[in-house]
Amino acid sequence: RVDLSNFLCYLSEVHQATGSLHEMRAALDEALELIEISQDKSKSHRLLNVTAKLATHAALTSDKYAALLFSEEAIILARETTGGHDSFRLGLMMFQCGKLNVACDDRERGLEQMSEGLEILTRLYGRDNK
Repeated sequence: RVDLSNFLCYLSEVHQATGSLHEMRAALDEALELIEISQDKSKSHRLLNVTAKLATHAALTSDKYAALLFSEEAIILARETTGGHDSFRLGLMMFQCGKLNVACDDRERGLEQMSEGLEILTRLYGRDNK
């Protein structure tokens, strides 16, 4: 199940690259089903990867509210998998989710998330990092 769910996640990227968004979603849904019934130690990481890709799929299909929902869930999963530590992925997800919140008319939350994302990235890479 682990290898197959990882394969399906990679397959979704191929479908994304070729513009086959329906097939992308089908691969992600199947990967999600396999992850949900698994009990291995990498489950949370695989769930994070698929959830983040579901957010990408929603954005590509112009469903900003679904993209926001999946992005918020991915942030929670990222915090859990890193044990609350900063990471580039978390900082970038926070910034991007903030932009989605602004687009979904929650300007205050969006600006807070964008600021938090930038703070994380600044802590990791410094202010002068280009």
